[in-house]
Formats: sequence, C-alpha cells, structure tokens
Amino acid sequence: MFRKSQPSIHPDLFSNFDFHFKERKQNQLNDEKAWHNVFYRHITSKVNESVFSVLYNALKGRPNASTRQLFSMLVLKEGYGWSDAQLFEECRFNILTMRALGMMNLNDEVPTESTYYLFKHSLYDYQRQTGQDLVSDTFASLTQGQAQHFGVVGDRIRMSDVVRKKWTLD
Repeated sequence: MFRKSQPSIHPDLFSNFDFHFKERKQNQLNDEKAWHNVFYRHITSKVNESVFSVLYNALKGRPNASTRQLFSMLVLKEGYGWSDAQLFEECRFNILTMRALGMMNLNDEVPTESTYYLFKHSLYDYQRQTGQDLVSDTFASLTQGQAQHFGVVGDRIRMSDVVRKKWTLD
C-alpha cells in the first residue's frame, strides 16, 4: 500500500554536496534565496503525498519513488519547457535541480523513467475515471499555503498594475 516518503534524503557523510565544495560554492548552494532552495522549500517539501495515495492500491502496490519528487519533476519539466530527456539529464547531473528535488548527496538517484511515466499514466487514468485532476488540486493547495505564508491578499491592487492598465487603455 501507499507510504509517505521523507521530505528530503538525509545527508551522507561521504557523498554530501557540502563536503565536496569549497566555502564559496557551499554558500551559493545553501543560499536560502537561491531558486533551488526556494523551490524545495515551497514546492517539493510541501507536496501532500496523501493526495496521490488514490493512485495506488493492493494490486498496483506502492510507488517505488517519492511522489513528492515525481510531482516536482512534472513542475520542473513544464516550467522550464524541457523534453523528457532534458528533464532526466537535469535531474541526474545538475546539482541545483537535484537540490530542488530534495537530494542532498552526489549518489542520490532520481526516479527512473518507467516510474515517472507510470506516475503520469496513473494521474491521467485517475482523472479520466473520476474527473478529479490531482495535479491541479495539489497546485491549489500549494498556492493557498504560499498565499498564507507570504501574506498575499487578492483584494489589494498594486499601483503599478493600475498605472500599466491606464497606459494600455490610452
């Protein structure tokens, strides 16, 4: 049956990124404002894996990779406009992308292509059968949490938006 994964892989004494980089690279890699750390903190680590438990049952078994990582891979692929081959190359060899997925060590493995495609196929089948889009539901949950975290309120209008509309109407 379905089992939740850990939000990130624990650092390994011998293969952790931090042990292989000089201080300047470590500082850049661990910068809280860097895109990969922001992505991990606000996307990958916040994915509610329980939402995806409906994709797995006694016949299908449980996922052999983190659904948190699989979902985040979907986001990165679409966000960057990568092909599937580019996605897997980035996830396997780009340290920043690995960190965005919660990988902390050089020897951490990305989910395999077959696992990724099975996840996508399961999402599609589930949506076709039930009409429920788990990807959209997860995005809605993530953005609601982010709006609360950052104090975003939809009833406020920025003056720059008002000025921009004024200029486009003239």
